[in-house]
Amino acid sequence: MLSGADKVISKAAASNGIQPHGSKGHPKHAIGLFAFLAITSSMVMTIYNYPVFGTTGFALVFFLLAAGLLWFVPAALVSAEMATGESGWSDAGVFSWGTAAFGKRWGFVMIYLQFMQITIGMIAMLYFVTAAFATLFSPAFNENALLKFATVFCVFWLVTIANFWGTRVVAKIATWGFTIGILLPATLVVALGIIFVMGDNTINIVMDSKTFFPSFAETATLVVFVSFILSFMGIEGSATHVNDLRNPGRNYPLAVFVLVAGAILLNCLGGLTVAVAIPAKEINLSAGLYETIGRLLELYSLHWLVYPAAVCIAFGAIAEISSWVSSPSRGLRFSASQGLLPPSFARRNKHGVSIRILLIQGIIVTAWMLLLTFGTSSGQTTQKDSGAGNVAFFTTEALTVLTYLSMYVLLFLSYLKLKVKHPSNPRKFSMPAWLGWIISLVGLAATLFAYVIGWFRPSQIPESSYSAYLMILACGFIVIFVIPHIIYHFAKDEWGQKARDLMVNDDFSKSLAEHGVSDEEVNQANLAAAHGGV
Repeated sequence: MLSGADKVISKAAASNGIQPHGSKGHPKHAIGLFAFLAITSSMVMTIYNYPVFGTTGFALVFFLLAAGLLWFVPAALVSAEMATGESGWSDAGVFSWGTAAFGKRWGFVMIYLQFMQITIGMIAMLYFVTAAFATLFSPAFNENALLKFATVFCVFWLVTIANFWGTRVVAKIATWGFTIGILLPATLVVALGIIFVMGDNTINIVMDSKTFFPSFAETATLVVFVSFILSFMGIEGSATHVNDLRNPGRNYPLAVFVLVAGAILLNCLGGLTVAVAIPAKEINLSAGLYETIGRLLELYSLHWLVYPAAVCIAFGAIAEISSWVSSPSRGLRFSASQGLLPPSFARRNKHGVSIRILLIQGIIVTAWMLLLTFGTSSGQTTQKDSGAGNVAFFTTEALTVLTYLSMYVLLFLSYLKLKVKHPSNPRKFSMPAWLGWIISLVGLAATLFAYVIGWFRPSQIPESSYSAYLMILACGFIVIFVIPHIIYHFAKDEWGQKARDLMVNDDFSKSLAEHGVSDEEVNQANLAAAHGGV
């Protein structure tokens, strides 16, 4: 016998010729290869690291190749294999991988760590947008704490609200952001570098074997190497979109391979452009990429181009924020369907988005905004105001790194476990067992190395403040790591079935909306579900 919800849904479906969700009539895939590549690239490829790379001179090529081969390639290949595996591996990114390897507890820990690191990491992305406003309009956007907060608050919440419209909107933002905000400015920077080298200009670095290899006897070199590893993080983030991708078995690995090659190449060329054109001592990390581009353009009396370049780069940062807003929230929503969060977290609107999770994520990010914007004496978070007043900022930054690295340790361990536990589970992309073991162990070793270095004292923290910094960092890390275990402990068995029932109804409501059923009919179906026991 049909419930009230079933009657309303069936009537609406029949009148529009719709088959039930999951049938051949349901439009499952939403995005193509380039859109998916744009989403993934916007989470990994950032051109605002070029000045940082440039300070290391010709050694930046060594650092990028080493970080790329020892960490980026392993993370990319491992993610590609697990993301295209069957038996539910492609459902929810790191949550699915951790669950398949070690059970729901550790799957939830992985998605929680990914979620938490990005709630902090998005602040740095947002500050890059305020730097663009400072370049375009007034330095007050960087120097006035209240104005800075208002800017990042508005940008973040506008991006979050845009994500309410689902993967198609995220893909459009990412596609335009990747093209206009990453490829176009990167091409400009590299072109300026080529023109500079070919012209009658002074090359500010020496490029030979002695300057190519850095000295690893110095602690500072180890810290620099880790910063290059960190610049590649995020490759696994787009795995939650794999079920929205056309032909994922072909397109996901292809997107990953293109991204790996493109990111290493563009980072090398972009960093070298900065290094050859500007003396290392004059590279202003506080002003960042905008001033660097301005100085390059001044050489050819094209300084006016810095303003449209700032707009493009800021849009690229916004696309990066948008991609990160959506990805971990999808994994958390799926964890709710497994009974690890209250059933309401599994509810989705007609675009397949959990509004509740995005709102909670937004509240957490806003709290970090308040802490990091007003937590220093001047309201800035750049090198010029570093010192004791910036302990909160640099502690939070280090906490983000350690949190994310912990997730990657679990990611590589999950891959190794799945190679043993489910060697015959079909993967649309798969490395030979021996190669998979070597690749994943190299990636795991690099991750553990970076994790140890992550506890070292940053140069911006005075030695007198290191004990306090270390204590706060350790306490913060313990709290972050313990919270998902507490949530798991209090999860209720009945949550999973209730959540899945809600998702079935939401899926069909989405199907109705996609096939032209009016919002009124969809709302009637949802209302009937609320009173019909679905």
